[in-house]
Amino acid sequence: MKLGIKGSIFLLVFLLGFGRAGGAGAANCVEIVRDARWTISIDVTSIEDKGAYITAWAKWIPGNEMLEKFRESFGPNYAYQVERRAFSKKSREEQLLDVVACDRNGSAIDEFHAPFSPGSYIPAAPGSYVELTWMKVMEFASTGGKTN
Repeated sequence: MKLGIKGSIFLLVFLLGFGRAGGAGAANCVEIVRDARWTISIDVTSIEDKGAYITAWAKWIPGNEMLEKFRESFGPNYAYQVERRAFSKKSREEQLLDVVACDRNGSAIDEFHAPFSPGSYIPAAPGSYVELTWMKVMEFASTGGKTN
């Protein structure tokens, strides 16, 4: 699936913003997880209400153990990925729409894009990173992107 001009411009601006200060330092990015496995930040300006669902971009930086696994797939320069997910408003379900694997310089090294489909939701496992991301996106969407 092609992103189109508007989507491509947003992705470029998003990658440039997340590329500075490790992403978490960008003014509109909020770190929601930092542990041995992952550091996850949500770009609150990317949150879009689509009616029955909300989309948002997040940066996923793997910890050392996870990093090695991803480098086996994407090569030695892999550093992180940015993902856009659709989150159901009715239940804790999501679907992955876009993934861009990036190198240390923030350049895309691999991409995946899928169209939204109402029948393609996957339940977020209780206690998972995806469930936490779902909860934070819903929280930020309800406050207009404002954080506490």
